[in-house]
Amino acid sequence: MMCRSLIARSILILLLHVPGLAALSLGDARRAIETGDEPRARVILEQMIRSSGDGGERPDAILLLASIEHVFGARMALLEEFARRYRTHRAWPDVCHDLAWLYASQERYADAALVLSSLKELPAKREGALLGLARIALVQEQWSQAERYCTLLETEYPAGSSRAAVLACRARIHQAGGRMKEASLAWHAILERHGASPEAPGAWYALGEMAVNERDVRLARDYLSKLVEAFPGSLEAGLARSRLRLLTGEKSGSKNVQVWEVQLAVYLRRDQAEGYVNRLKSAGYLSFVQEETVSGRVQYSVRMGYFRTSADAMRVLGEMKSRGHEGFIRTRTVTVTEDELGR
Repeated sequence: MMCRSLIARSILILLLHVPGLAALSLGDARRAIETGDEPRARVILEQMIRSSGDGGERPDAILLLASIEHVFGARMALLEEFARRYRTHRAWPDVCHDLAWLYASQERYADAALVLSSLKELPAKREGALLGLARIALVQEQWSQAERYCTLLETEYPAGSSRAAVLACRARIHQAGGRMKEASLAWHAILERHGASPEAPGAWYALGEMAVNERDVRLARDYLSKLVEAFPGSLEAGLARSRLRLLTGEKSGSKNVQVWEVQLAVYLRRDQAEGYVNRLKSAGYLSFVQEETVSGRVQYSVRMGYFRTSADAMRVLGEMKSRGHEGFIRTRTVTVTEDELGR
């Protein structure tokens, strides 16, 4: 099957180089995509990019090819070429926005910040760019810089669409500084003023975690149960379900149970693994470092969990992949005691 596909692709490439058959256009590529013939669309677009110089339909061909490119590095290379060559194109700001988050997902924070710094000079993109810069500063634990961007957003966009996200950034800055009362107030403000926003699940979960840290099991259950009820399909709800099972499932003594975990990375040095955990924590994700010996070599994996069902773990893995992280599911047996509150 693969051999036939490669032969068909080679024949199409040859035909495209025959005079009179090379005048295929962006419309032909779009029609090929609509009919499910992605290989033909890819060949047409690649030929257009090679033969169109810098003008004509070449910019749009790059964008269309990037939209069907499934290889991460190849897609990033196409967007980088577009961003470098076509600053006056109408799609340039949106491409730069996508490129910044691709950089961030690969921990290329300096590159992401450079792109966002260019975008913040455009009035229509300034609010989103400032928010992106604040989030990158949080991940890098540059608290004063993150606070500066939050202040700019609060000053310039007091009723902007980023208001809930700014409160979430403020809450994490307070938590990093040990100001738990102020963090709690910021999380509650999100729930009271922006209860349907994308930041609301994270606010419920953060409050639940704060209650766990205070060993207030009743309050933790209350927050986490409300999260699952209000946002059942969210990443945070998957984490909350696992936490609730551990809070309510084991009564006395200890018990061996099978759990599932999402593994995101493996390092040979503990400090590198802990650095990744801290970056995830700053972005609002709970994870931990697991030391293990494989083939006589000690390594440190970064995981999320525990999850008491594979479905919960798969749901979280899918959400993490949609946000630019890679990973897979692991299962193991652990001993859980009555005061075990989960990871």
